[in-house]
Amino acid sequence: MIKKVLLFSVIFFFTISSSAQVEIFKQDFNESTVRADYTSDNPSSSQFTKISNSSSVLSSITNGALRFTKTGSSSAYFYRNINTDLTQEPTLMKMKFDFAVAGQNEDHPDDRRAMSFYFGPSFARVGTSIADVHSRFGLGISETTGSFFLQVLDNGSAKSVDFSGKQTITFMVNNSGSTQTYLAPDNSTESIADDTWEIWVGTTKVFNDIASRNKDLSLGSFKLQYNSFLPKGILDFDNFEFIDLLNQEIVKTQSLEHPHILVSNADKQKILDNIAYYDWASSMFNQLMERQSLYEEIHVSDPKFILKSIPGIPGDRSTHRTILNRAVECGIIYYLTGNEGYAQLSADILHHYVKMISVQDPLNFKFYSSSFNHLIQTREHFPRVGIAYDFIHSFISKETTTVFDYETETRIPFNFDTSQKAFEVMAENVLKVGGTNSNHPVLELTGALYNVMCMEDDATRERYFQRLWNGDSNQNGITWMLNHFTKEESMWPEAVGYSKFTHAIVLKVMNVLDRYKPELKIIENNLNLLDGIFIFDNFYYPNGSTIAYGDIGRTFTGDNHVYRNVLAMGDRLGLAAYKEKAAITLKKRYNDEGGYKPVIETQSLEWNNPLQLLWGVNIDDAVVSTGTPLYNTVTAKYAGMVMQRNFVEENNVDNGLMYYTGGGSYVHAHATGLDMELYGAGYIMGPDYGNDDYGSDIHETYAVSHAAHNTVIVNGATKRGVSSSGTWLNIVDPIVLEASEPEAYANPISDNFGFSTQFLEDRNNNLDQQRTNSIVRTSATTGYYVDVFRSISKDVNNYHDYLFHGLGDVMQMKTGEIALNLTATPERYNNDLGDSRKQPGWRWYTDAKTSQLTADAISARFDLQFDNKYLHVNVPGGIEKEYSSALAPATKYVRNGYSNKKTQMFMMRKYGEAWNKPFVTIYEPSSSAISSVKSTSNIINNNKVVGVKVISEVNGQKITDFILTNDSEEAIQLSDLNIAFTGRFGIVRTIEKATNTDVSLYIGKGSQLTFLDETITGDASGKAFLEYTLDYTLSTLDFNNLEKRVTVFPNPSEGLFEINLPLNVKNIKLQVYNIQGQLVVSKKQPVNGGNAKLDIRNQAKGIYFVKVNLETPVFIKVIKK
Repeated sequence: MIKKVLLFSVIFFFTISSSAQVEIFKQDFNESTVRADYTSDNPSSSQFTKISNSSSVLSSITNGALRFTKTGSSSAYFYRNINTDLTQEPTLMKMKFDFAVAGQNEDHPDDRRAMSFYFGPSFARVGTSIADVHSRFGLGISETTGSFFLQVLDNGSAKSVDFSGKQTITFMVNNSGSTQTYLAPDNSTESIADDTWEIWVGTTKVFNDIASRNKDLSLGSFKLQYNSFLPKGILDFDNFEFIDLLNQEIVKTQSLEHPHILVSNADKQKILDNIAYYDWASSMFNQLMERQSLYEEIHVSDPKFILKSIPGIPGDRSTHRTILNRAVECGIIYYLTGNEGYAQLSADILHHYVKMISVQDPLNFKFYSSSFNHLIQTREHFPRVGIAYDFIHSFISKETTTVFDYETETRIPFNFDTSQKAFEVMAENVLKVGGTNSNHPVLELTGALYNVMCMEDDATRERYFQRLWNGDSNQNGITWMLNHFTKEESMWPEAVGYSKFTHAIVLKVMNVLDRYKPELKIIENNLNLLDGIFIFDNFYYPNGSTIAYGDIGRTFTGDNHVYRNVLAMGDRLGLAAYKEKAAITLKKRYNDEGGYKPVIETQSLEWNNPLQLLWGVNIDDAVVSTGTPLYNTVTAKYAGMVMQRNFVEENNVDNGLMYYTGGGSYVHAHATGLDMELYGAGYIMGPDYGNDDYGSDIHETYAVSHAAHNTVIVNGATKRGVSSSGTWLNIVDPIVLEASEPEAYANPISDNFGFSTQFLEDRNNNLDQQRTNSIVRTSATTGYYVDVFRSISKDVNNYHDYLFHGLGDVMQMKTGEIALNLTATPERYNNDLGDSRKQPGWRWYTDAKTSQLTADAISARFDLQFDNKYLHVNVPGGIEKEYSSALAPATKYVRNGYSNKKTQMFMMRKYGEAWNKPFVTIYEPSSSAISSVKSTSNIINNNKVVGVKVISEVNGQKITDFILTNDSEEAIQLSDLNIAFTGRFGIVRTIEKATNTDVSLYIGKGSQLTFLDETITGDASGKAFLEYTLDYTLSTLDFNNLEKRVTVFPNPSEGLFEINLPLNVKNIKLQVYNIQGQLVVSKKQPVNGGNAKLDIRNQAKGIYFVKVNLETPVFIKVIKK
């Protein structure tokens, strides 16, 4: 990254005139009656920097003079700052001007009557401190009609006699370091001491050798301050002459060779060779010719035909874009062919535009009228002006070239002064009006940069470039942009789509700047940004949609140009690794698209069409088409995002698995908490809502709030950061990736397992949340997600709501094979925090239905009837929760019509804390209506859920996964399961076969995992994996210590217990005795996956003994609260 501000020296060349004096500024106000024509932020020798104007003090050009008409108690001023491109700072300076009091009004608040005339290094609109002034004098409005006086404002405040009528004032000041002489207004030779000033009215010297205020300050700029408390009146100023009597005139230098923005003349032959040898290049050239040849023919005979269609400014956006695009394409044709007919068409269009642009006020410039957005013109219109000029410069520079002026219907030479002024207007508009501290400075950059690169004077161009490089009031600058990318992933920190396309613009600018200023080494010093752009290919789900965190859609279209830019940089600079990486990425994309068939069109906003030809690099047939390497784990830490995938070789669209979790505070972020999306069976089955029209009710009160995301809301009151922190700041506190396997960009240790754990210390809501997610693959076509969400408030834990948005036409919930009884609860989500965003946003839910409190295992299924795809959901029993369904607004940017259908909601409410008893959910996307997951049960240790057991049946085989998910790297002993684990995440898998059992032991993060008599130990990063086969089936094991293998949870409880039994037990008889030894319950029931339910809620509170009738009976004491 570039860390230092780079300064570039400019070599000026001087010539000394015989009189050794330089006219810094001169103005007689005879050229125009428009005040704005006399000002510029980069003033010429006849311009001020600013002239104020207000309703109380009107400034105007009247009778060939600058007039201030003061009718109220407001201030007025004019000032001019030195333009060091034109002159050096003077050391012996003469200021001469005419002044008259043309009207007076004695209605003023106090006796102060003198305006301050300042001389010093520089001035601004705000009030001037005398500490910033080298010298000053007072110009006073006399009480006598039509008269004025002069005053010494320092050293005694002496006043002159009154002067009447129009008078010429001459002010002299010396800062040369020695006494100097000058020719006085009365034609005498006068001497003036160092750091003193004197002043004349006509041929009368009024004050002599007055000491300067701050001798160490430089001269060169001046300002008149007409304060609000001074008398009302009418003041006229005219015939300014500001002369440096000692220094030398600066001669402008011009070292540019055109074209140089996108290409140079040295690049031409390679482009022509591509056209000759490769179909893609010849196709593009032919398209250019086909698009412009007819217009070139028409223009020869009727130059008004095209020019008359150019709107004024402001005018129609698309028409301006189309005509400016024509100018550029014709310029490219001229560059490649030398055909001056195309150059003439381009030049005539350019002449028309620079005339219009040059007279615009940079601070109020609007290129188009309808629905104006400053971001548009700087991206769509400004760059095309500079590029057209660059391509046809050699033509318009010829002495014989003329352009057709539409207004006069005559042919005239191209006016380079006008074009240079137009370039300055566009550059100033970007520098002074643009947005900051987001992607706006990047989006607007080329609108200034391309035009700055057309400024012919070397010093002017360099000064503007430094403002773009280092930043200005409304442009952060290129160095800021380069340093704004994240350190971890080299990504632009915004919502994913904004991030990618901002990144793309920066890469394009880097290539332009490396050609313009190779000494910057901007590519060499920022190769990490080339690496970072390839991360985005990892964000695609198997169906081609992208993960969508924050404000953005799901489809990246037309982004091949990003990789073509990297290919061009790699080819030009000999960066072989980047060239190869870009080539294989593009080769795969081209193959997927049926070949590389570039199209020339008039693009809006960013404009990349011509670069396909100008920067084009042929990709050899020998290049492999593997595409960008994809990783199983990828992070975007600025967004708190971790993505994991498990892809397969065949039919990955249907069988691939991929999810992300995250949330954060960045530009275009949403309030999400610990969010999740998951993919399967060709769909983003568990999507975020997306974004809507900015400012719309649904966007501001739903899309950006928690209720639109797959998260947990606490006590119905989870909210974003405090409003005073800004729109996109402090929305979500930092989400920290505590562990993952594989680690980001590392290879996995298992084809079937992976996990991540994220943590949120939510200071906005005073709670902690942790989310552990895992992909567990059971075959090439089946697999499931594990979602363990822990949540606890540091205040009060009334309840926690787990939200899941699922695609589907219907969603059904069951307990066992029986539909879960849900009753209408229309008021359940009909509340908010009373803020303007109506957080948490769930008022948008409709048709809410809710179950009774239940500890039963629950299953759900989302049916996507379009193509018979399903999402199966399983929740282990044993922890009481309420379950709800509802309809949420239709999800944006999803497929097959589901963006037009209400989103199905699956929700759970857990009363009390949800940390030791977290939400545990198993999701299985499938093409089958029957889930391969047959049962799920919590794994309990010391009254705390530490995992989940999942039993699946795949291809006739029973697969049992013991998924261990501690909230920290602690040690647990699960004697009943013959498992011991020290760590955060691990899996024990058994696959029962006829005579043996396949076992997989996996440590995602931990130090040791033991199953039966086999132990694996984590490596230095805490991971390990082992596969082996037992020569027996686990169901034949005669486990000792049977009592330790029968446990009950929770205990105590309000009467609902879950009994954990050996896996080989299929049915059980339970008998319950009270403390008096009376039998109160006796029942036989099936055992599912080692779990049986005991319900004694209808019994009195107290102690009971449960007889579990195994081969050897086991007695357990339970307590009913």
